[in-house]
Parts: sequence; C-alpha cells; structure tokens
Amino acid sequence: MEKIIIDERLKSLYYQGNHRTFVAVDAGKSCSIYYSEHSESIDEARNYIINSPSLLNGKYHNQSIKVEKKSQIDIDDYFLEKNQRESDIQLNADEEDSVKSKILNVLQEGVNLGASDIHIEIYARETLIKVRVDGRRKQIRSIPENLEGMRMASVLFMKMAKDKETDYKSNKVNNGNLVTQLNVKGTRRVTNWRVGWIPAINEGGKITLRWTDRNVKPPTREELNWERNHIKQSDEFIEGRPGLFIMAGQTGSGKTTTICSMIDSIDKSYSVHTIEDPPEFELDGVIQTHTKPHEKVSKDSHEYLDQTYYAKSLLRHDPDYEFHGELRTAEAAKEVMRKGETGQKVFTTVHTSSPLGIPITFIEQWGMSPALVASPNLLRHLVYQVLVRQICPHCGLTLDEAMDSELLTDSEKTHLSSTINKLVDEDSLTNEQTNNFRFKNPKGCNECIEGEKERLPLVEMIVVNDVDREFIKSCDFLGWQKHLMANGYKTVRDHAIVRMKRGQVDLFTIEQKIGRLFEEDVSQINRSMLDD
Repeated sequence: MEKIIIDERLKSLYYQGNHRTFVAVDAGKSCSIYYSEHSESIDEARNYIINSPSLLNGKYHNQSIKVEKKSQIDIDDYFLEKNQRESDIQLNADEEDSVKSKILNVLQEGVNLGASDIHIEIYARETLIKVRVDGRRKQIRSIPENLEGMRMASVLFMKMAKDKETDYKSNKVNNGNLVTQLNVKGTRRVTNWRVGWIPAINEGGKITLRWTDRNVKPPTREELNWERNHIKQSDEFIEGRPGLFIMAGQTGSGKTTTICSMIDSIDKSYSVHTIEDPPEFELDGVIQTHTKPHEKVSKDSHEYLDQTYYAKSLLRHDPDYEFHGELRTAEAAKEVMRKGETGQKVFTTVHTSSPLGIPITFIEQWGMSPALVASPNLLRHLVYQVLVRQICPHCGLTLDEAMDSELLTDSEKTHLSSTINKLVDEDSLTNEQTNNFRFKNPKGCNECIEGEKERLPLVEMIVVNDVDREFIKSCDFLGWQKHLMANGYKTVRDHAIVRMKRGQVDLFTIEQKIGRLFEEDVSQINRSMLDD
C-alpha cells in the first residue's frame, strides 16, 4: 500500500501555492513522485529524499526515484487519505483526550465571551478559531497547521457528537448535536450545541458550533425589546382563533427565541407541543420532541423521524398549540397548513427576507395552491425580524461628536448628512430629534465591543385580513405591497428609524443589516459603471 512520505521539509515543499501539485509516496520497496503540474519543488523533493540518511531511516538514501504524472484528483486523494489516517485513526488515548480538552477549552472561551456561534476554519496551512458575539465575528485563536483542525473535527464527530447524520468522513458533510457541561456565568451547567461539518479545498473544512440553549429560560418579549403593539398583536394570536403565526428571518435572527417566549407565556392548562431539531429551550409544561430527520423509524421503514412524521403523529395527541421548528420541506409545510386548517394554533419559522415572502415561499418553493395558502383564517400573523447591534450607552457619540471626529470618513459624513436631510424632507424626522441620535465609538470601552453591546430586534408584522388574502390568491405580491404601504404598514426600515430617534442604534450598523434607508439613483449608478 502506498503511503505519503512527509516531514517538515517535504511539508514545506508540498504546501506551496493554492493546491498540492505533487506528492512523494512510499510503495514499500520503491519510492515514486507523482505530479499534476511541473514545479521546481519536485526536483528539490527528489534530491532531499535521495540525499537524506535519516528520512525513513535512510530507506531511499542514494536510491533512484520514479517521477510520474497523474491527475490532480489522484494527488488530492493521497493528501485526503493522509489526513483521514492522521486525524481519524492515528490518535491514541492520550492524544484523543488532549484534543477533547482543546475543544472544551474553545467552547468554554466561547461561553465566557457570550458567543452564539463558534467557527473552526481549517485551511491548507492553518486553523483559525472565531466566535460570533452580538452578530460580529472575532478571531480568538490561530493554529499554524491544518492537522490540528482536522483532528478536532474527527474527535468532535467520532467521539463527542450525538445524533449524527452519518459516520464521519472528512470529505462528507455531517451534522449532529453536542452536550457538555461548562461554566456559565459562574454556574456549572449542561450546554447544548448544534455542530456541523462541511469539507473545503486543500484538505480543509469548517466546523460550526451553535450554542442552542444559551438562555436556560426564554426571555420575555419585553426583555427581547419588542414594541408594545407587536406584543399586543402576538397576544391576539395566542388568545384568538386557530391559524398560523409564521416568523421569517435570517439564521440567527432570534425567530425561535421569540416564538419560545410566546409559548412560555401560554396558560399551562392548554396542551402545547413542540417539534424541533433540536429544542433550544426547556419549556415548563410543554411537551418537546427532538426530531431526527436522518434516522429511520425502523430498519425496514421508508419513513424518517422527521418533522413530517411527528406532525402526523400529533394528530392523536389533542394539542391546542404546536410549534414546528424551521420548515425545510414541502411535506413539512403541507402538514403545518393542514394543522392550521383543522383547528390548531401553530407557530413555525421560515427563511425569507420579508413577511410578504412567506406566502411566496409556500406557493413557489413548496408548490402549494395559492387558493389554499389564502384560505380564510389560515394565515393570521406574518412576521419578519432582524437583529441589529445596540449602541453602548456608556461611550456612544452624539451627532455633533461623530461629525467632528476623525472616526468617520468624509464620505460617511456626507452620507450621514444627506440621509438626515432626506428623513426630515419625508417627515420621518425633525431636526430636534437628531439631538437624540447616537453613534458607535469604534474605540469602545470596558462595557462593550467597539462601541456596541447586545442586539435589538427590528420587527415587521402583517396582521392578515381578507384583503391580504385576495392579493395572495391572485399572486399579486407587488400590488399587495403597495396596498400595505398605502394603509400605514410599518417596515423594518420604519422600525430602524424609530430606534435611531431613540438613540439606540447607529445608522451605519442599520444599513449593514437592512440596506440603505434611501435607494441610490439607479440611472446615476448605471452611468458611472464604467470609467471613461
């Protein structure tokens, strides 16, 4: 069996450029160098092997070496097998314990920083560890090699993770869950993490760990900083007739946290059941089922323990309220629609960029009839949410301080002045209200990170009525949007302006999340696309 020949010198020759173009292999009785592209390093490697009395105990010292061309795929396979041998198999008990300890240290550091996610990015010559805190990524470690990251991936999926989709292979996507005890704000407790692996070029990949139960108990909607009337309308759903409450937003936008906050407020005399992958909170008085979409119901079954399976099973359990975690398939979406039509109050989430996009997703992506989606009393509340970082109250800058400082570029100052003038012109703002404006101080202070701390929601909510259903039925979504705007509809842009007037958020942070408050002149953009 051929095995790659490698030491520090050969590693430095292999790992040049954007990909490996050659490899020296030991076939037992002979040595060969395989290459996909000519490189001066090939001769360096051959001379090094021939002239080294210590490499492989001098096995090929002063011996001839065959040089042969092969495909890049063949070259890549040698390095892939090497990484799999070293990271998946060649770990003794002490080495495995050492890697586990490093992983737990990374998790603990992430917890200490208040991270929602931890990213372990494995490149050709290094492994970078980053955390996401309040939506911002920050690097916390740099390891100057690929192998350490691959070992972490191997140990995570082979020894630590549960509910994996499949056996771990470094060239295959995988997902699972990790449960471990860590110190959280001075208390030792169990923490739950969703862990994913995706391979990348140059024998690399990425591990993503999401802390799913950062808060033991869901915060209230008041603690989440929802507006009074948003809370009132969500209570109307809880207390009113059956139907669907659907939240949309990006990954990490707080959709599940908000819905769990609503569920936690429901009177415990009602029967409440959630179907999640995995549950993010332990909810008192609520039956919670963890779906396992990659596990068969039985060995010979064609069904899986997924959202659709459990949704059908719930028909026999008399729930008053159901929460179906993120909808990912047409089958799961159809079950949610069926529940909403047959007398349940159902919460669920989808990935779209606006409330108007929710029925579009059901119709266009999941192939449902517009007449079904527009059924009377089926869709009740459509909500979109995005989280934006909040200005630190200890070091935030006033408008005058921001304009007088060197913290903003000239173009940023021009944009800020122009935006304020346009807001005043459209009656969204008065000059007096700019006195409340605050801007992040990039230097920060002991209470924040670069002038911002924690996040606030921007919420856009449609309370669906029969006029809305007519637009949905006819698939006139542009007309629907115009109708909503003509009737005082409030978008996330409007909510952002309100929070700016309160001095809660920075204009530039807002525009990074939802785009510019005023669209640029398209004709001007087009004319300036090419230089003369």
